[in-house]
Amino acid sequence: PPEELLRSSADFLQRLSGILRTSLRFRLDENGQAMVFPYHRPGPGSESRNRRELAPEVIGSVVMLEIDNRLCLQSPENDHCFPDAQSAADYLGALSAVERLDFPASPSPRGAGGGEPLELPEPSVPLLPLLAASAVFLLVILVLGVMVARRKREHSTLWFPEGFALHKDVAAGHKGRREPVGQDALGMKNMAKSESLMGEVATDWMDTECPEAKRLKVEEPGVGAEDTVDCRQWTQHHLVAADIRVAPAMALTPPQGDVDADGMDVNVRGPDGFTPLMLASFCGGALEPMPTEEDEAEDTSASIISDLICQGAQLGARTDRTGETALHLAARYARADAAKRLLDAGADTNAQDHSGRTPLHTAVTADAQGVFQILIRNRSTDLDARMADGSTALILAARLAVEGMVEELIASHADVNAVDELGKSALHWAAAVNNVEATLALLKNGANKDMQDSKEETPLFLAAREGSYEAAKLLLDHFANREITDHLDRLPRDVAQERLHQDIVRLLDQPSGPRSPHGPHGLGPLLCPPGAFLPGLKVAQSGGKKSRRPPG
Repeated sequence: PPEELLRSSADFLQRLSGILRTSLRFRLDENGQAMVFPYHRPGPGSESRNRRELAPEVIGSVVMLEIDNRLCLQSPENDHCFPDAQSAADYLGALSAVERLDFPASPSPRGAGGGEPLELPEPSVPLLPLLAASAVFLLVILVLGVMVARRKREHSTLWFPEGFALHKDVAAGHKGRREPVGQDALGMKNMAKSESLMGEVATDWMDTECPEAKRLKVEEPGVGAEDTVDCRQWTQHHLVAADIRVAPAMALTPPQGDVDADGMDVNVRGPDGFTPLMLASFCGGALEPMPTEEDEAEDTSASIISDLICQGAQLGARTDRTGETALHLAARYARADAAKRLLDAGADTNAQDHSGRTPLHTAVTADAQGVFQILIRNRSTDLDARMADGSTALILAARLAVEGMVEELIASHADVNAVDELGKSALHWAAAVNNVEATLALLKNGANKDMQDSKEETPLFLAAREGSYEAAKLLLDHFANREITDHLDRLPRDVAQERLHQDIVRLLDQPSGPRSPHGPHGLGPLLCPPGAFLPGLKVAQSGGKKSRRPPG
């Protein structure tokens, strides 16, 4: 207010003069009074309100000042002097903008003969309406987001397993199923009366029925096509072969397209190309409780296989996805009884699936000891058959550390020095996985302990790289060469040091003992006494591997 400003006029002029570095004084009117006027709060309709109100609110003062810069111009350094009132007002406005003006003021330039009117500050924006508008805007965005999310939701029918999609052939008015013949009609009730009584309600779903699956317009699934839908369905032959027995009231016999052909064909294909013989080769259970005697269950499954073979089932039929035969499936599921029936019927023991595996490979990977014993005793089995990656059954047995299979294959005269596509032998894999029993059996039966693979790595090098301490020690005990390098010119000790296998580093740093005089088979007498019997030991003068009858 003007009264307070006039009471502290000296301090006001002194502080402002220090800021402008010049002399200031109040401008006087005609009566000699200081030109200090009240400053009222601005607002809409302020002129009409001033006429109505007697005492408007005073929030400040409007001060007219005169600048006397004669002393500033007389000083040597007069570059900071203000030439006019506009420059001084701009300087004060700049200080106020950067918040370096230590007292409130709204400067405005005015000359001696008058000046421009004082610019009033803009009224502040009300905060409450702004918050309300923001809340409404956010609510609208949220509602729009929910509506867009609902539009993106997709609806589809309920999924059912392959082969159990029912079609409403009866409601369509045509007959798509054959009449039950012989014992197929036992336990079935006449549905003609119930259909006539239901009338229009027949189109509604019942609790015990399954909804109709939409027909997909897809091409016939080819071999190895995993993304296509297999439209083939299980037939009665498949259910009998799998020994699946259900109650007549719950029997959901799937519809059959060509009833006469599929119903009598023992080689009918189901989903993934499974034939009834394939299902009988690995399925033995049913929905009913299993028999108490295990032998009785095996006899039942074996008799089903024999019946299918007598009816003309193809032994060499393959699945679409993996290319496995019934003998492959019997080996994979450890069905020794099924494998024996199939071999007695003349199944091919060397048939390969899509990955090149024979039933012997499958038996080794599945640890099916019974099927494995049957296959290695069959003279038509090729023990050295290779998979697509070149692995033999002996390589798989050494790599998977299957108990007893390495010794059995060696005793059956399998090639101990056969290599895969990487040039690795069974001894390479046994040393890499620290299979001590297989390593010892291979070393005792003439395996090349210093053989190099495609990367010039020896079994000792792989044992040092993988941290197989026991296998490395066994190789060193059999005088494996520790100075053979790989294709990067690294020694076994170097790779063990890189992998931080300090125990193997210390083992390789130990001096090698003197070599014992070799026996007739290249092994020391301390490791293999002369009178010891080593099954399957290969003698160079004997002509190599024992002859086997060619596969037939």
